[in-house]
Amino acid sequence: MLGDTITSLRSGYEAIAGKLGLPPATPENPDAAVNAVLEWLAAENDYLLVIDNVDAPNDVVDLLPLQATGHVLLTSRNPDLDLLGVHESIDVEDMPLTEAMHLLIKRGRRQGSKPLSNKERNSVQELAIELGCLPLVLEQAAAYIRVNRMAFGTYLDEYRKLQLKLLDEMPAGIGKDQKSVRTTWAKSIERVKAKSQAAVDLLNACAFLAPDKIPFEFVTEGYSKLGETIVAEFTKGTSEIVVLNRLLKALQEYSLIRRDEAKTTFDVHRMVQSVVRDTLSKEEHTKWLDRSLKALGAIWPGQGAMNWPLCGRLVGHWLASTDHAEGKELLSAALLFTHAGIYFDERASYLQSEKLKVYSLSIYERILGPNHPNVSMSLNNLALLYYALGRYLDALPLCKRALSIDEKIYGSDHPEVATDLNNLAGLYRALGCYSDALPLHECSLSIHERILGPNHPNVSMSLSNLALLYYALGRYRMRFLCVSVRFRLTRRFMGVIIQKSQQI
Repeated sequence: MLGDTITSLRSGYEAIAGKLGLPPATPENPDAAVNAVLEWLAAENDYLLVIDNVDAPNDVVDLLPLQATGHVLLTSRNPDLDLLGVHESIDVEDMPLTEAMHLLIKRGRRQGSKPLSNKERNSVQELAIELGCLPLVLEQAAAYIRVNRMAFGTYLDEYRKLQLKLLDEMPAGIGKDQKSVRTTWAKSIERVKAKSQAAVDLLNACAFLAPDKIPFEFVTEGYSKLGETIVAEFTKGTSEIVVLNRLLKALQEYSLIRRDEAKTTFDVHRMVQSVVRDTLSKEEHTKWLDRSLKALGAIWPGQGAMNWPLCGRLVGHWLASTDHAEGKELLSAALLFTHAGIYFDERASYLQSEKLKVYSLSIYERILGPNHPNVSMSLNNLALLYYALGRYLDALPLCKRALSIDEKIYGSDHPEVATDLNNLAGLYRALGCYSDALPLHECSLSIHERILGPNHPNVSMSLSNLALLYYALGRYRMRFLCVSVRFRLTRRFMGVIIQKSQQI
């Protein structure tokens, strides 16, 4: 019987009373059936009582057979059932991927079907992952595939476009609730909302991340970007960890998240994310995506190898958010993807970096216009990537355009312009166009010296790059003067070149 509400539990007891011939409920004594069944359970010892969905033990504790001498099996999404005397529980894990694939194939194919090709088998694997290896969802998908004689690959493509709407086309034929997947999670979310709007808001933000290994710092350090209700929780004077525990506990009571204390992360099931996104309006969808992106940006640790382990905790969420942000006009996406692109540059993941940098540039151009400083920055960042790949001719027009934008904004005598000149000169040097590179390097050095002073790191960088050009021209004495006499950096020369971030 169902134990999710007092009403459903009473109904179950009344049905049992009828089967056992016990006194029924009456208007004068509405508790007659319940009391009779509880007394029977306390006296007998050869039975199995199954009570499903005991998710709110506080609501039904007085109606449960706590002194029963038989066998009682409770199912619940709430891991904390101490109130009911259940101190150890058995967690039901997700179905293993191989078993999920077997279920899809067995239930989705008709007898006599041809053996699956390797391509179709790969589609089965991807579909099982997309559906979170959740048996009831796998059953719905397999039923639709079977009835419509559809290829697994075709269904996978449609599911990626339609998500829950496609599942609703073939509800599972188990039980009376024909939309149990959607309604079960939606009901759980509503119950959490009644207790904590902030917890539901956190779930809204997490719907746009990767489902696994969401770092605690997304909440404890990024909370200021996650909306007023979450901010209010963190301004009550308690510590960040206490607030985090409070929010996650509200979600964990209904198995909406799963914590991993050892890794300081938590997971949200893919289907929960789908249900959350499906319940949001178009405006809310954009709002929570924007907040999620801003929170990810707020916890970006910065560039450099020292920060690679921290960035590694965020990579999956950066990539997941790119899919949700596609087609959206969000500056938060442009900034986050710029940061992510820098990390991928450092890890030599150039194809991933190019995708993010091109995307950032397109967002800045559409929102801020073609002559904004952020557009110039994105042009330079993309040019740096092409430089690292040896695609000098692809980088050249980007550097020229960045220089033109910064000259219009800052004038011809500005450090930003000097950096652009240096980058363009570096490209000409790489292309062997030394006569074009020389005046640009000299002009860059001159601006840096006048504006920043003779001992600024950018002056050191300009001198070093000019020395490289002199070396290429065979003017070795000029190289020596630039590096040794002026700054006495002969022993650290190559280190200066390498350490200058984002400079060609």
